[in-house]
Order: sequence, then structure tokens, then C-alpha cells
Amino acid sequence: MKVFGIAALIMMFSFGLMAQYPLPTTDVQGNSALQGTYDISNRVSDFYNQNGMMRVQAGNSYMGTSLAYMMTGSGKFMYGLNVDMVWSNSGVNRLDNGVFYQTFDQTALLVPAWLSFKYRFGSVYNQEITPYAIGGAGPTFGFAFDRGDDFFNSLSNANAYIGGGAFVGLGVDYLWAEEWAISADVRYNVIRFDAPVGSNSNFDGVSFFFGFIHAFGY
Repeated sequence: MKVFGIAALIMMFSFGLMAQYPLPTTDVQGNSALQGTYDISNRVSDFYNQNGMMRVQAGNSYMGTSLAYMMTGSGKFMYGLNVDMVWSNSGVNRLDNGVFYQTFDQTALLVPAWLSFKYRFGSVYNQEITPYAIGGAGPTFGFAFDRGDDFFNSLSNANAYIGGGAFVGLGVDYLWAEEWAISADVRYNVIRFDAPVGSNSNFDGVSFFFGFIHAFGY
């Protein structure tokens, strides 16, 4: 329910901004876009020259935030750095006389720092709605915190790990303002550690992303 609440708030905020910053109806010479004289291909190309993505993400047993910086490579191919902060609760149970008891309760913080690639589909640069494929790979840093401790004790007793992973996914961007787009995608992640972070060493699974893209140097 928390995930749906966050998504609903973001969507309400997005629609409010859309009302304040509508898509341009004239080009730099003052020609009407409604008459077909506005060349949106230049706008789309400039928007994807370099931009940053700020999004929330949620999976089966975790949720967090995601930041990425992307630049155009060749044509509709982009590359950049993707850094996430993902929280996952974990614990180990034991069976005693037919009753399960939790032996410890921990929170795992995963921080993937991955080189990412993005390819935008479409034969021409004239669409405000842009589907894409995305992928990436690189190291993942893991931290395990004991729940129930105060903040400073949790930090001092945290265990650190390093692993690796990769992801692939599909999504869509909607350019709704001059320098902004709404972005959503679904990914399959593979994240592995040599030792358990909390109670798990395997964090594979599907995750959903929703947020905003802001163009730089537009």
C-alpha cells in the first residue's frame, strides 16, 4: 500500500505541474505548433542530449530510490551511471516446539552503482511518448543493520559487503514540459553477494520504477 500511495502522490504532483507548464505551442520564431510548423524533432533530440533521472522503485521485498545521469552516445543510444539505494528487511526464523521464533531481525541496504545503457525505440525523433529498453551492470555495495538498535549503534555495528549485479528492462518516457519528462519502467535485477547481507545473498527479482527526467543544457 505504501508503494501505491507514493505513486499516487507523484502522479498528482505531475498533473499539477503539467497544468502550469504545458507543452510549447510555438517555436522560437513564434510559429504555431498547432499548425504543424513547430519542429518537435529538435526538441526531443536536445532533451536526450544529457539528462538526469530521479525515481522511486519498488520490488517484491524492498523499495528505494534511484538516480541516474545519461548522455547520448550514437543516435538513440545513451549511456551513463545509475546509483540506487534499496532497503530490504530480512530475518532468520527457527522452529522450536512447533513455533517459529525470529533469531535476528536486520535491514539490508543495497547500493548498486552500475554503468547503464538506454536505447529509445522509434524510427524518427518526432514523438513525445518514447518507449525504450534499458540495461546495466556493475558492483553493488551491501550494508546490514540490526533493527531495534538506535541510529548510532546501528551505524557502528553495520556489516559491509561488496557484490555485483545487472539488470534489463523496458519502459516509456513522456515529455510533458520543456525540460521535464515522466518516466516509468519495469526491470529484472540480478544482485549477488558471496556472503549473506542480513539473511540473503541473492536479491534477484522484478522491480518497478517511476519518476522524472530533467534535461541539462537544454
